[in-house]
Amino acid sequence: MKKRILVTTTLLLLAYGCTQTFSPEEEKQMQVVKSLGRHLQCIPPRTRTSYSVEPMSDGYAVLVEPEVTSGTPIVYAYWVKGEEVYTVNEEAAKCSPGLPVAPKEITYESVYKTIQEAKEHW
Repeated sequence: MKKRILVTTTLLLLAYGCTQTFSPEEEKQMQVVKSLGRHLQCIPPRTRTSYSVEPMSDGYAVLVEPEVTSGTPIVYAYWVKGEEVYTVNEEAAKCSPGLPVAPKEITYESVYKTIQEAKEHW
């Protein structure tokens, strides 16, 4: 009986007592990552992948970095505005064929700089 109560209490705490709330900005960033996910055709499922998302030019700068076990790491750069996902660098264009290219003022350097400046303030 005690074991059943302990298990029930643990499950209730996990389900209701440990909820995490996110700011509206964090919620939006998670939506950006979700919308991008279906376009990442070159990254195998279950690959550990880092996503960096920061506001930039009325949209979001996104750097996608899959874990590499050997060889040179590849970084995919995207820009998301509204519901539209754009490729920023050649690697992203190869990984996500069919996506439009970002406007010329959105460059890999500007995306990278936006992400790095945000990381310095974390």
